[in-house]
Amino acid sequence: MIGLGVIDPGNMALLTGSSHLHLGCTDSTFHGSGIWGTYRDAVIPKVNIVEGGQTSTGSIIAWYRNLLGSPSYEDLNAEASAVPVGCEGVVCLDHFQGNRTPHTDPLSRGAITGLTLKHGRGHVFRSLIESVCYGTEAVLESMRANGYSPQSIVVAGGPTKSDLWLQCHADVTNLPFVLTKVSDAPALGCAILAAVAGGLFPDVHAAVKAMVHIERVVEPNTEAHYLYKQHYAAYTQLYPALKTCSNYGPKPSARLLPKNSLISKIGGGNITRDVHPLRAIVSPSILSADFATLAADVNRVAAAGSEWIHVDVFDGNFVPNLTIGPPVVKSLRKHTDAFLDCHLCVLNPQNYINDMAAAGASQFTFHIEAAGVDFSCETAAEIAAEVKSKGMMAGIALAPETPAEVIFPLVAFGAVDTVLLLSVRPGFGGQKFMPSVLPKVEALRLHFPGINIEVDGGINLENASMVAAAGANALVAGTTVFAGPSPPEVMVPELVKLISKGLQERGITVENQLRAGELVNA
Repeated sequence: MIGLGVIDPGNMALLTGSSHLHLGCTDSTFHGSGIWGTYRDAVIPKVNIVEGGQTSTGSIIAWYRNLLGSPSYEDLNAEASAVPVGCEGVVCLDHFQGNRTPHTDPLSRGAITGLTLKHGRGHVFRSLIESVCYGTEAVLESMRANGYSPQSIVVAGGPTKSDLWLQCHADVTNLPFVLTKVSDAPALGCAILAAVAGGLFPDVHAAVKAMVHIERVVEPNTEAHYLYKQHYAAYTQLYPALKTCSNYGPKPSARLLPKNSLISKIGGGNITRDVHPLRAIVSPSILSADFATLAADVNRVAAAGSEWIHVDVFDGNFVPNLTIGPPVVKSLRKHTDAFLDCHLCVLNPQNYINDMAAAGASQFTFHIEAAGVDFSCETAAEIAAEVKSKGMMAGIALAPETPAEVIFPLVAFGAVDTVLLLSVRPGFGGQKFMPSVLPKVEALRLHFPGINIEVDGGINLENASMVAAAGANALVAGTTVFAGPSPPEVMVPELVKLISKGLQERGITVENQLRAGELVNA
């Protein structure tokens, strides 16, 4: 970014190649759906970075060229330039390797639609370029919805050699695309930092002003932008339309999972699981307990009927809040036999497995989004296998914006015992329940009737039955239990009763239903 001169709020860098990386500078701090970040002081002090990404851009173009027998890009660009905006009805979806933003869906797939016998290779080639541009506009649209609107985009990478590619991007986004004289931006960025460190310039801004020079600016064409807006509307309909198809995404495959894990021993093909009755589980979060009397509070809610005790381990990096670690779990284990349902909002969760096992954790739940896992079902399965080898149950957690389908391959092969769905922004207790989690619960229960589905955030007596009716059998309820209108001896049995009621409405047998009734009537 420094080598491109992108260091001030309102600037954006677009790094191109086989994929797109969008990095915008802002003086604001925000988080939201369809974006990554913001990252505080990521490049220079007092400037935050918001990020977007497209997984398949230049790689799509190269793939299609190879299918054609590798004609020259000059010939393909010439044919595509002769095709009008919108490719006479051919519209593509650029999700050939899933989507990073704004949908964050690794199972999404690309598509080429609207083909007729009148269309030639120039139409398809241009439509693929246009789909990449539409994908960039979708990223920018998400950023604008969260309060960030770049004024221009400085671009670098191999595809910038194509004038058609540059003009399409400028026209679709209605933003000027800026090219700098030095194409090797990383090397220039290093030189700029070295010049500042060597005392040649007082700061990075001064060095950038002296060393980064603009070669040309590709301005958007107003008429073309107006036409593209109509075709972009068609593009935005492709993802939801294809997602609802019965054959959407790959069938779960053993290729996604580690060769040496228990999962791989099951073999390929469809996995059938014995579906047992589910237990109605209340898991009070100790974030709402009194830490001065933590052991007593935990044993009290356990005696009231809480089968699990929810222990939030937050590292202050994956989420802004810092809570507790293995030492507190170890101390708590000395004073209770309760099932410690440990939820780790941490980076690189695999680094915590041994310590949490030694501390006495009963279940180790980690995030698919965490660095070190990076939405990879294969990596998650390896971590889960190690967790189980240490005698703990394994759980996988999803942030509110992460689609449930991301973990379908992982759950399909029995890699985890529990799926935890956050219904609030991770980090702090006492937030309001987000009903957008309910379709995710429904989808998971429909596909995986025997898995524990746990919902965490904003659970109370008013919504517990509704969440259970969607398919959740385990609810995290910290404030409701530890600081509710009635003592835990009343609140916990009532929650168990409500979970049982909701599950029964869905036609699910509840294993501990009678116990719940006895507790309520006691």
